[in-house]
Amino acid sequence: MTMLSKHVTLFVFLIIVIFTTSAGTCIQIRYLSRQAARIQELHTVLDRLGENQNNLLRDSRTILEEVRKPPPTNSYLSVRTFVLYSQADTINEGTIVLLGDSIVDSLYAPLLGERKTWNAAVAGVGARYYAEHARRLLQKARPAIVIVALGINDCCMHPYESQEDTSQWLHFYKSIVSAIRSVDAVPVLVTILPVEDNRPLGTSYFSQTRIRSLNECIRHLAEEEELALIDAYAKFAAGETMPVGGTVDGVHLTTHSSTMLKGELERGVATAEAQIKNKKRRRSP
Repeated sequence: MTMLSKHVTLFVFLIIVIFTTSAGTCIQIRYLSRQAARIQELHTVLDRLGENQNNLLRDSRTILEEVRKPPPTNSYLSVRTFVLYSQADTINEGTIVLLGDSIVDSLYAPLLGERKTWNAAVAGVGARYYAEHARRLLQKARPAIVIVALGINDCCMHPYESQEDTSQWLHFYKSIVSAIRSVDAVPVLVTILPVEDNRPLGTSYFSQTRIRSLNECIRHLAEEEELALIDAYAKFAAGETMPVGGTVDGVHLTTHSSTMLKGELERGVATAEAQIKNKKRRRSP
């Protein structure tokens, strides 16, 4: 091989090496560029996940804060009171009005005797509530008979607000009776029902001593002022408690117990009707 051939061969070899190296480098560069782009995409995804996670954590904290807030204490009461005042304007004069708590609220009694009823019961309330609202509600409704069947919520062992003493409670209760008489209606008083033992809202939730004490107030007031009385406690109690199976949770009545209570209300209404007739007889010339 001549010297010129050797130089040409070396030159060609170098060209091949350079070309091969450059091609490999280009391939590597393109590969690395693609990998860098993918890494960037991955970082973008992770950033978005991080933002979503932060948003989720923030939303979770907001939800927990809302859950931990105590529920509005008067939301139901405000709405129910508004509804009662709205309904009172539409009630036919001479109906029977039921004032009570959730026990009465769940009672189905569209008629008692021959009169239609307006169930103006409010879950969770006691004598204080009706001492405030009864007079205005009854002035609108103009009933003939008003049944007062409340008091169990005034016997909670752990009341929602400070519980008044017996004399203060009796003052509220008398205010209700006075409101009834102010519209020339006949009051029918109902003693507080007993609660069932070994139930969530039974004897461990309501004070039996308090129930007996308030019932004595109701009986004494009925006797003193010659008012119709339905002694529901005496009718239902087995000893000092509601018979087993008489309630669904310790205080709210089963269907059978509700039927029994309705029967007692019918008898109370019959007594009230007799009082209405006597009142008319005395007024007639």
